[in-house]
Amino acid sequence: YLYIFLRSFSLAAVCTFGCLLLAYPFSYCLARLSHRFRGVLVLLVMIPFWTSSLIRSYAIVTILKMHGLLNTFLLSLGLIDKPLQLLYTNTATVIGLIYTLLPLMILPLYASIEKLDWRLVEAARDLGANKYRVFFYILLPLTLPGVLAGCVLVLLPAMTLFYIPDLL
Repeated sequence: YLYIFLRSFSLAAVCTFGCLLLAYPFSYCLARLSHRFRGVLVLLVMIPFWTSSLIRSYAIVTILKMHGLLNTFLLSLGLIDKPLQLLYTNTATVIGLIYTLLPLMILPLYASIEKLDWRLVEAARDLGANKYRVFFYILLPLTLPGVLAGCVLVLLPAMTLFYIPDLL
């Protein structure tokens, strides 16, 4: 059981890190958009919650199978010579988990970034901080509650979802 637990935890950790890498820039851009576009994009993030995650997992199977959409696209571009074996791998499992759980990371990050006092970022830039210092000393610490909430919301389901690894 220890091996299964460690394997599940490692896949969940990779999924959580991948979701964080994708969701943070998206949430940042979403929070910086005008209110008119922001509402539409938040709605688009919420739409996957209205469909069954099992149906979304079968969509991933259709995309990743040997003669699926991704392989067909890569073959037509000439990037590969023969179809890649993507399905039934850890990579497919992580892709499926990220696809399913990404909204659970985006929403808390968006809420955390949206309520940020942007005058602090402006003050740091006025005092000569470059964009990396602004991110690591202002943005990241102030949005850490959203990061932690998103990580918990993604890590726990990623460890316990059994049908996505079973299908992919």
